[in-house]
Amino acid sequence: MYLVTDEVLAKAIEYQAKVMARKKYNINCYELDEPDRFRNGYLGEWGFEQFLIENEIPYKHVYRDDGYPDCGDFLIFGERYDVKTASKDHYIMLMLPYSQFTIRSDVDYYVGAKLLNDGKRVEILGLCERSDMKFKMYKVLTAYRELSLLNPVQIIVDKKPKA
Repeated sequence: MYLVTDEVLAKAIEYQAKVMARKKYNINCYELDEPDRFRNGYLGEWGFEQFLIENEIPYKHVYRDDGYPDCGDFLIFGERYDVKTASKDHYIMLMLPYSQFTIRSDVDYYVGAKLLNDGKRVEILGLCERSDMKFKMYKVLTAYRELSLLNPVQIIVDKKPKA
């Protein structure tokens, strides 16, 4: 679990403001969005990055800071990981719109992060392969995986080449 500092929160809020300043972006384009989704996503990615640093996992974070939503991807050992953040304590699903799932067919794994204590802490819950995702109609067709069924994130550490 990772404690969100005031500095990290300020960066997340700044990132959200840059994305929201783009007038062409429709905040609720999937009807699943929350008002602070970009801030929350930033915090989830930050938490995952802390996990990678803590475990000395080499990675490349594909990050955008130009006001467009980033793709949130991490490249690790030649595989692409996309972090999805549950923003409330009671949320139990890793979810994304089916249209995003199909457009982003290059993702190998989805990482489940969760914000706790009103976003003051980030917990990395686990991950699943793209093929593990299920589909269900919520407000729109949605790809999902129960957070309780995610595989341990330790899988990434186990992929690290032995010295």
